[in-house]
Amino acid sequence: MRKRSLTLLEIIIAFTLLGFLLTALLPIYFQTKKQQILFEKGKEEILQRLRFYFRIKHLFENSSIKVNKEGHLVFTYDNPLDPDENFRTKVTSTLKWNGQQIVLNTTSENGIPKPPEILWETVKKPVFPTSLEPSNTTLTLSVSDILFRFKKA
Repeated sequence: MRKRSLTLLEIIIAFTLLGFLLTALLPIYFQTKKQQILFEKGKEEILQRLRFYFRIKHLFENSSIKVNKEGHLVFTYDNPLDPDENFRTKVTSTLKWNGQQIVLNTTSENGIPKPPEILWETVKKPVFPTSLEPSNTTLTLSVSDILFRFKKA
């Protein structure tokens, strides 16, 4: 029995079919890749909003809230679960917007500052808290008064 080899015509037909197949499948692959990138960006934004929401919710539920001279919100609360023992007492946190980020600066009862906690990246000028007037009285605000009023850049 003699072995039969492929002819040039059979090879050309095989490459043509492969070309048709790649022409049909490559756009679907690139579209899927683009959707995956968009999904990842959306996921990161949602996770950032959730982290921000739960951190702000914790502050609002457990704090007395005032507005300082600069118009920033000042939270005073008991913080028993902090990993740093200097901050397991009554602490004061100030919610600020530094031009791009929403930052929470925390100081212990003893006056020891904690490194700033960035709550939200790339924020345009927020509507809140800079629109508030300074006050020594305790404010009554809910999470919905502050949440999602920050516009992302």
